[in-house]
Amino acid sequence: MDKAMISCECAGQLIEKKQEMKLSLADRMKLKFHLMMCSICRTFEKQSKLLGEWLEQQSEFPSRKALDKLKQKIKEQLDDE
Repeated sequence: MDKAMISCECAGQLIEKKQEMKLSLADRMKLKFHLMMCSICRTFEKQSKLLGEWLEQQSEFPSRKALDKLKQKIKEQLDDE
């Protein structure tokens, strides 16, 4: 497989990571190239963004404090990878 083309699994991880932090230039380019070629991942990105926006609007599920803790835990796990 060409190093410039990433798998859908990797693209999904980058899509989720992108919602929490800024991606490196290399990751942004890999994701952009993948999304140009893969309609399934483009759809996933749209759905993931909508879900994230919806969750942020919810005041009861989960609480803002719990959501912030969860975001921090996700960031830490992504940084470890």
